[in-house]
Amino acid sequence: MGGWIRGVRSPRALGRVGRTVKKTNRRLLVAVLAALAGPAALGAAREARSAPCAGSVDESRRHMERGFLLYDRKQFLEAAAEFDAAYRAQAFSAFLCNAAMAYQEALDFPSAIVRYRAFLAAEPNPPDLARIKTMLAWLEAQSAAQTAARAARQGGDPPGPDRDGGAPGDGGAAAPGDAPSPAPPPPVEMTRSFRSQIIVVSDPPEAPLTVYARRSGAAPFTAAGPNPGWERVASGVKTPHDLSLSAGVYHLVIDAFRDYKRSETDLELLPGRLYEFKANLSQGEFLGFLRVLAPAPRALLYLDDPPPHRRPPWGRSPHGSLVESGAHTVWVEAPGYEPASESVVVEHGKTLEIAPRLVRVGHGYLRVDGNADELTVRVDGIARGLYTPLGEPLRLRLSGGSHRLELEADGRKTYAGDVDVPRGQELGVHGRLSFKPPRGSAVATGALAVGAVVGGVVLFRQAGQPPPPPAPGMAPASTSTYLRIGGVASFGVGGLLGFSTVYALAADPTPPSRVQLDKPRDLVEDDGEPAPPAAGPGGRIFGAEASAEPHACRAL
Repeated sequence: MGGWIRGVRSPRALGRVGRTVKKTNRRLLVAVLAALAGPAALGAAREARSAPCAGSVDESRRHMERGFLLYDRKQFLEAAAEFDAAYRAQAFSAFLCNAAMAYQEALDFPSAIVRYRAFLAAEPNPPDLARIKTMLAWLEAQSAAQTAARAARQGGDPPGPDRDGGAPGDGGAAAPGDAPSPAPPPPVEMTRSFRSQIIVVSDPPEAPLTVYARRSGAAPFTAAGPNPGWERVASGVKTPHDLSLSAGVYHLVIDAFRDYKRSETDLELLPGRLYEFKANLSQGEFLGFLRVLAPAPRALLYLDDPPPHRRPPWGRSPHGSLVESGAHTVWVEAPGYEPASESVVVEHGKTLEIAPRLVRVGHGYLRVDGNADELTVRVDGIARGLYTPLGEPLRLRLSGGSHRLELEADGRKTYAGDVDVPRGQELGVHGRLSFKPPRGSAVATGALAVGAVVGGVVLFRQAGQPPPPPAPGMAPASTSTYLRIGGVASFGVGGLLGFSTVYALAADPTPPSRVQLDKPRDLVEDDGEPAPPAAGPGGRIFGAEASAEPHACRAL
């Protein structure tokens, strides 16, 4: 038999429990609620008949846990509302008893009475029946006293069924401004004795079930002994079966029937828990529940199937299910992590939760693209591929750590910088290369500057030559002065053009190239090793050469 506590989903077989166990009790419960609570509760009863439950077992468990938290904070009405919500999600009788205790602490005695009576309608013979009946009688007396005191304060007769303000259907709520008076201590201690719910199923069903409760000082239960100190609290029932019990030590027995062996297990019941047990009668053994968590979501889990695996995966993390008691080995495999394994021992009737430690692999991936028509990618000085917008980004497998990345493109500035490759993850790198500044004007102004300087030199040389003899009848003329003026002007123009050329060559108005890095992402199953390089230019264009590197509701 396997069982698990809190937060574990019920097995598929539990969907039959409500149809086989609670059908009769549910009719009784609806009748009791209708009789006690008047029109308001009758409407809820009709709703209960039309929709047996409004949520999953997990949802009811969450409401129950919130109820305990609010109870510890002494927010009793809020705690009772959470227990009621748990009952609406799954109609387990333990929720009624827990809600009754919360209403009692809130001094809402009529609401506590309704839920205690509904609990007894669902479970007419619980182990602590005498204590519950004693508490119920005390609550009825306190409720009557409250009603009488309220009527006396208002100066009227005690309200009856046909008068305003005192009918049980309104929950016995005081008028606005009336605070409930303190009540004397109850005759029996019910506080903090929250009940738990046990669900027992078997494969095959219809197995005879007996439950024993251990009293203080009793010896361990033995199959063949008289077992003094053990009280039989449930017998004559068949699986699937559910019942509510107080905290304590119990012994569950499925007697031998047909050709199946007897199965039994001990259970230490904590207050306010939901226990689900399954007995595998074909093996005559009780099962345990194994749950595996992993830091990698949806990691593949293999149970007792070492690599190379011969069976399909046991599940994906987080995953849990019933397994045979004894030693087991779990293998965990996830993209980006080294395979891991852990050996465990599962005890029958208990829950074991493990979280194997995973170590990332020593390599990672860069996924490189850019804003150029053709982008050459170099890593650590080695050309790794060519990216073009026509293809997919280059996917480079590199060892984890820092690498020198260079991105080059015609007409654009080269980028060079260090990039940290994450181990077991992929990092997106987007090249943002700036255009190189135009150099054509600098070449033209440089040529003009050289021409102006050469012209100035020629003019100065001519100015130094002796003037030619004048023609007969003409006065001698001198041109050296004009030549020198022209030479100075040519040198000035050449200097200005030279300075403009140097400025055009030295100044860079465009920003430097850069890269934009994405947040590293975990690998998925589709992120396998890159494909081998394709032959021909197609592989170069599309970057293939980059791979070259050494609930539905269950009516329970």
